[in-house]
Amino acid sequence: MSDIRRGRVYENCTGTGTGALTLTGAVATGYKRFQDVMTNGQTCVATIVDASSGAWETSQCTWNTGNTITRSVWKDGSTATFIDFAAGTKQVFISVAATELATIADCLAAIVSGTITGALGFTPANKAGDTIAGTLAMSGAAFNEAVSVTVASATTPAIFAAASNSITMSGTTTVTGFDTIAAGVRRIIKHTGAHLLTHNATSLILLGGASFTTASGDFSEWLSLGSGNTVMTRYQRAAGRNLTTGVTDTLAIGFTVASYSLGTMGSFTINPALGNSQYGTNGGAFTLTAPTSDCAIDLLSTNNGSAGSITFSGFTVGTGTGDALTTTNTNKFLIMIRRINSVSTYYIKALQ
Repeated sequence: MSDIRRGRVYENCTGTGTGALTLTGAVATGYKRFQDVMTNGQTCVATIVDASSGAWETSQCTWNTGNTITRSVWKDGSTATFIDFAAGTKQVFISVAATELATIADCLAAIVSGTITGALGFTPANKAGDTIAGTLAMSGAAFNEAVSVTVASATTPAIFAAASNSITMSGTTTVTGFDTIAAGVRRIIKHTGAHLLTHNATSLILLGGASFTTASGDFSEWLSLGSGNTVMTRYQRAAGRNLTTGVTDTLAIGFTVASYSLGTMGSFTINPALGNSQYGTNGGAFTLTAPTSDCAIDLLSTNNGSAGSITFSGFTVGTGTGDALTTTNTNKFLIMIRRINSVSTYYIKALQ
């Protein structure tokens, strides 16, 4: 908690020793009392003066309900420790220790000149949203950011509220956007789970303009556009260089794919963003709807004891669609789905 800093707070007080001092009122008209600017438990730097003896001290003080202040941290004074005050009236006012004035002056001079060459000398308050106007140059030292923090994947994971610019994102929950922050803020994410990033032309703008699933070890960089809208500015796959849409390329070696689990399948539309190899359990009758974009998907369906019939919707087929589906427990079927030029079809291969 930061110290309270206010002008013209000047009171009389009584008390002896190094204990609590009782505040008795402003020294004159036009001055404020501590109770006007502070609440119970708040702290300030205050100077206490005993005019009769000439003794004084500047300390961090806490204002307490009942209009008393207690001293906690000695900062400066006529002796090198808390004053053991005698009886009588003293005066106390909010101030700044001389040591702090020197440090603040040094820092202000450095900022005005545009260069900070050493440590700040104090810990500034953590105030979210502060902005440095102009150019800040660092000389002779690195500018080290906070260590990476982990944020679980979610519908809208709070990457911008995290206490670091570097995020480790775990989990497999589909991401449709991020939390809101001012435009211009950046985050770098290391993905440790396979979670679907859902493209949206306004709120979650992905490279290539299409949804895709991350892989463990992938890195992405994001830029806030404000109002809850975010754009991906860079993506690096752990497995190698990026695949680029709209570019003819030659694969000189084979490649592997990550199969996506659909769990126990209910009625759904084939989604190529989940990968070209998908699998799930037939645990009851459901409808399989054709994909809405051109793709090639292999779906492995495994029956359990509650398997039901599969109804195909939106497909164009002839009389031959391969092997017949059954509902026999443990039976497996490979359903090969293709959509070309907006025409969807399928072929079934029984695996027993």
